[in-house]
Amino acid sequence: MSVIYPDDYPKNMFEALEALKQLETMTDEDIDYSDIPPISDNVIVTPIGQKFIEMGKRNLERMNAELAASL
Repeated sequence: MSVIYPDDYPKNMFEALEALKQLETMTDEDIDYSDIPPISDNVIVTPIGQKFIEMGKRNLERMNAELAASL
């Protein structure tokens, strides 16, 4: 079809409604997880908020230094 939409994407409203009905009746047992790659133990994951915490600490140190210099 195109680069954005997969080939099995609903082409009209009727197909979209049928796909939604199928999803509503799907159970967890119907999902095939076999194509998901295994997660290795050597993956280092940094929480998303960690860089903001570090940036906040630097900004707080700079603000405190500026405040101390102005007093």
